[in-house]
Amino acid sequence: MALDRLNELSFELYLRKEGKKVDAYLADHFVGEQGLHAHGDMLRYLYTPLAEFSANSGKRHRPIICMLACEAVGGDPTLALRSASAIEHFHTAALIHDDIQDDAETRRGEPCFHVKEGVALAINAGDLALSLVTGSVVTDPYLDDSVKIAVLNELVKMTTRTIEGQALDIGWARDNRFDLDVNDYLVMARHKTAFYSGAIPLAVGAIIGGASTSMIEALRSFGLAAGLAFQIQDDLINLTGSDRSKDFRIDITEGKRTLMVVHALNNAEL
Repeated sequence: MALDRLNELSFELYLRKEGKKVDAYLADHFVGEQGLHAHGDMLRYLYTPLAEFSANSGKRHRPIICMLACEAVGGDPTLALRSASAIEHFHTAALIHDDIQDDAETRRGEPCFHVKEGVALAINAGDLALSLVTGSVVTDPYLDDSVKIAVLNELVKMTTRTIEGQALDIGWARDNRFDLDVNDYLVMARHKTAFYSGAIPLAVGAIIGGASTSMIEALRSFGLAAGLAFQIQDDLINLTGSDRSKDFRIDITEGKRTLMVVHALNNAEL
């Protein structure tokens, strides 16, 4: 128990330390690097609000575990910073678009992007964040071309899998599906969350760190399981209200087929 607690504290410290590096890079990327030659109104309607949305972040665990995987296999984690940030750009785009699709009002205790800036500008900003996913890797001066191609291949798979999972999540709610079982949920959650929240960040970090194929796949497998657990925990938090900033019980009002809902549908006496 004491060892588990020590490991938990160590990871929290690592998150805080490395999170500052990611925060600094992203802040400069949006307003500095990207906005340096922009028209003033591009800053107003695009770069500044996107930077503010990105700054109101969670713990940045996706980019940080990418850097940690690179370090774990013997690589230099700073070499993974741009690719790790590319994954965070994807997360930003996914949240902006997801909030529009769900007609959500708040995100991390603040009004959603589309609530503050309007749906059209929100879609546009999400699209820019998506373009930065590949752009961050293509322009990385520290990676060889072969590594860039391998990383881009992972990011394409990440994007595709997440969109597939989102389609299931939205479609089931729209069509009032009640014929789902636990296996259906697991497919949706793996695609929607586990790939981009665990499997791909770890695989990308390992690739940049020069890991063997077996090491990359071991980390990918672990990340897939951890990402699935992350989604289930997120479903529970939304239901129990242990974190009221996460739109308390909105999954129920939106008709989302969470693991708890699927279990209830399969076991409740009607």
